[in-house]
Amino acid sequence: MIQPFLQKHCLKCHGPEKQKGKLRLDGPWPDLRAEADVLQWEKVRKQIAGGAMPPEEEPAPSADELAAVLDAIGGELGRAALLTRGGAGRRTLRRLTRNEYSHSLQDLLGLRFAEFEVKLGDRLPPDGLGRSFQNDADTLAIQPLHLWRFVQPAEVALDATIVTGPKPPVYRYALDLAGLRAVGDAPQKKTAPVIFHDGEARDPGSKTTLTARAVGVTKLTGQGIQLAPNYQRMVPTLAGRQGYPHLLLTLPIAVPEAGVLRVRVRASGSIPPGEGAPRLQLGMYFHGTNHVDIPFAALAVTNPAGAPADYVFEVPIHFVDAPWDLVRGHRQLHLKLDNAYVPLRDRVREPGVKSSVFPWPEPQLLLHAVEIETPWFPSWPPPAHRALLAVPDGVTGETEPARVVLQRFMDRAFRRPCTAEEVGQMVSLFERTRRDAADFATAIKTPLAAVLCSPHFLTLVEKKGATKEPLSPHELAARLAYFLWDTTPDDELLQLAGAGTLNENAVLAAQLERLLKSPRTEKFCRSFVSQWLGLGVVEHIQVPFCDVKNTMDSRWVAEQRDRAIKRSLADEPVRFFQHLLAQDLPLRTLIDSDFLVVNDRLAAFYGAPAAADSTFRAWSEAPANRRGGLLTMAGVIAAASEGNASAVVKRGNYVLSHLLDLDVGTPPANVMPLAQQAKANPGFAKLSVREQLQQHLSVATCAVCHNRIDPLGYFWDGYDLSGRPDFFGRPPGQPVNLSGRFPDRTTFSDFTDFRAKLADRRFTPGFLRKLLAYALGRRLDYSDDAVVKQLAEKTDSENLGLRGVIREVVFSEAFHTK
Repeated sequence: MIQPFLQKHCLKCHGPEKQKGKLRLDGPWPDLRAEADVLQWEKVRKQIAGGAMPPEEEPAPSADELAAVLDAIGGELGRAALLTRGGAGRRTLRRLTRNEYSHSLQDLLGLRFAEFEVKLGDRLPPDGLGRSFQNDADTLAIQPLHLWRFVQPAEVALDATIVTGPKPPVYRYALDLAGLRAVGDAPQKKTAPVIFHDGEARDPGSKTTLTARAVGVTKLTGQGIQLAPNYQRMVPTLAGRQGYPHLLLTLPIAVPEAGVLRVRVRASGSIPPGEGAPRLQLGMYFHGTNHVDIPFAALAVTNPAGAPADYVFEVPIHFVDAPWDLVRGHRQLHLKLDNAYVPLRDRVREPGVKSSVFPWPEPQLLLHAVEIETPWFPSWPPPAHRALLAVPDGVTGETEPARVVLQRFMDRAFRRPCTAEEVGQMVSLFERTRRDAADFATAIKTPLAAVLCSPHFLTLVEKKGATKEPLSPHELAARLAYFLWDTTPDDELLQLAGAGTLNENAVLAAQLERLLKSPRTEKFCRSFVSQWLGLGVVEHIQVPFCDVKNTMDSRWVAEQRDRAIKRSLADEPVRFFQHLLAQDLPLRTLIDSDFLVVNDRLAAFYGAPAAADSTFRAWSEAPANRRGGLLTMAGVIAAASEGNASAVVKRGNYVLSHLLDLDVGTPPANVMPLAQQAKANPGFAKLSVREQLQQHLSVATCAVCHNRIDPLGYFWDGYDLSGRPDFFGRPPGQPVNLSGRFPDRTTFSDFTDFRAKLADRRFTPGFLRKLLAYALGRRLDYSDDAVVKQLAEKTDSENLGLRGVIREVVFSEAFHTK
C-alpha cells in the first residue's frame, strides 16, 4: 500500500531524479531500527496527515487513499517501536533533569532558607537539548561525568543537613542604626569629600565587635539611615560627587564551617509617585586587590517610612560559591546592604538642570536596625538533622538505628519500598565507614550520599513488560509529582501508593486537586512555559529595550534597566499561565484574553496604571494591541523574533513549531539570509519584506518549507523586534498588510482574524501535544495521535479550563501506561 501511494503522489519530487528538501522516498522500505529513519517516516506521516504533502498544485489523494497509507505507515512504525522500545508510546529510562534533581534533594533533606534559592543543579553538567523539553527521556543520558559530578552536590547537601560534634559558638550582633555618628570627611580621589557614618555592636558572648559604615548617598534621619539607589554612582555628573551608597558591616570572625548566616533588617521605604519600591539587597563585599561583590538575595521593601518592618535573610554557607579562603585569611566577613532599585521609566535630564542636582525623585531605602547571627540554628540539633536521623524509642545501638534511617530515606529517595537486600547493602557500607568515623552522624553520611548517587534516585525507573501495561501506584505517584511539582512525591502520595489506592479515580482526582492548589505548581508553570515558548532567549537577544540617552546618559544604568525589563518580559507568560491555572480559565484564554498580568516594570513598559510593587497582578484594561494573550506579549514576540532582521521568517517558524507543533524543515546550508541578500543587491533592499520573501519563494528548494512558514509570520508585522507596537519592515508611506495563511491553506486578513482562526481548533491540538510530551517525559509518536485528538475534541467542545485540561491529561491512557 505504501509504495503505490509514494509512486503516485510523492516520487515526482522525492524520487531518483529530484529530492526536494534532501528527501528521497524510493527504494526498499527501511527496517526502521535507526532513529533517523523513524524520525523521517514519522515526519512524512505528519506531513501527509496535515495536508502539507502533496503540495496544493498537485492532485490530492482521496480520503480512502489517505486513510490506507496513514494506517500502513503507522503499522510499520509500530513494529519498529516494538523492536526498539517494546512498543510505541513508551519511553526509555529517564534521568532527572538538573532542576528536578535539585528540587528532589532539597525536599528529601528539608533544605529551606528565607529569601535564598538553593540551586544545586547548577553544579551539574547542562541537560541535553531535546526537540521539545529538557525532560525528554531520549536526551537525558547518564555519562561518566554525571556520575562524578553528582557526588559533590550530594555531599554538600548532607553536610548542610547533618551536624556533628558540639554546637559551635554563635556570634550575635544587634545594631541600632539611629545611633550612627558622622566621623567627618574622607577624601575620594580629586572629587568632593564623602561623609561616613560609623557605628558598632558587641557580641555578648565573645565580646567581639561588629563595625558598620554607611557610605555614599546616605542621610541620617534620626531613626536610621537613608540609602539612595546604588546606580546613582554610575551617572556621569554624579558618580564622583556622591560615591557608592551602601551600608558596610564587618564581622571580625572567620566564616563558620556550617550553619546559616541570618540577617534581620528593620527597614521601610519612601516611594515617589509613579516609581517602584526600593530593593533591599544583601551581599558579600571586599574592596581592594581582591575585589569581591557577590549579591546573596534582594527583596522589595513596600512598607512606608512610618511603619518599618523586619526583613530576614538566611544564607546557608555551604551553598554560596564565594572566595571563603579570602574571608578566612582576613578573619573578617564583610556584608553589604544597599538599594538595588532600577528605574522603571526613561530618565532624560531637563535642559538647564545643574549637574550637582539629581533631578529625579528616587525610591529611598530607610534602614532602622540590623541583627546578625552566625552560625544560626533554630534549635540544636537543627530540625532537618533531627527529622533525617530520627529513630523510634527502643531502637538501640548503632546498626539498627542506621537501618531505620536508611530504610525510611531510601523509600523516599527511590520513590518505592526498598527491599531488605537493598537496605542491607547500605547498612553494610555504614558499618565499614563507622570503624574510622568519629561518630554516628559522620558515618551515616556515606551511605546516604551513596543513595543520592544511585541510579534508582537519579532516574525514573518504570519496569516494562513485553507490551504496554498500567503504571504501578508508586510509578504513578512519581509521574504525577514530577509533572506538576518538578520534584519527588511527598509523603501523602507515597502513602496512598503504598496502600494501593492512588490508581482509584476518586483518590487520584482528590490528589490532583491538592497538587494543583499548592504554590509548588509554580515550578511546573515556569519549567513548562519557559521551554514551550523558548523564553530563555529573551534575556540574551541583542536588541536594546532601553536607550542610553533616555537613561540618565549612563550606559551602565541603561544596561541594568535593559536586563530588568527583559527578565520581567520573560517572566510575564509564566505568571499569566499561573493566573489562568489558579482561576481555571478556558484554554483559549492563552491566545484570546482582554487582560494582562503585569508587575510595576511591565506596567510602565505597557503604559498601564502604576503598580504598587513587583508583584504580578491582572490588568483588566489592556489596550487593543495587547488583547491577545501570549500573542501580544512583548516577551513572546521578542522570543519569536530572536533579534533577527528577517523576523517574518523567524516568527512564522516560531508559530509553526511552538504554537501549532508542526514540523519545520531544515534549511539548505547555502541559503543566504535576507539581510545579506539586501546588502549584496541594492534593488532587493528596496523591496518590502513581503516582496523579498516572494522572491525567496521562487526558489523551489526554499518554497517547500517557506510556503508554510512565511505566511504565518505576517500577523506580527504590527510589532518591532522588542514587541513594541510598530509596523515592522514597512517603508515610510506603505500601508501595513497583516494577511497570511495557515498550513491548511486557510487565509487570515489581519491579527484579529488570525487570532480567531487560531483559537478555532488549531491551537488546542498543538498545545496538547506539547503538554502531553512534557507530562510523559518523552517525545510523542504516531501512537499518541488518537489521544491528542480525543483530548482536543473534548477541550474545544466543552471549553475546558486549564485545570480541566490537565485533569484530562492525567486521566488519559497515555499517562497511566508504560
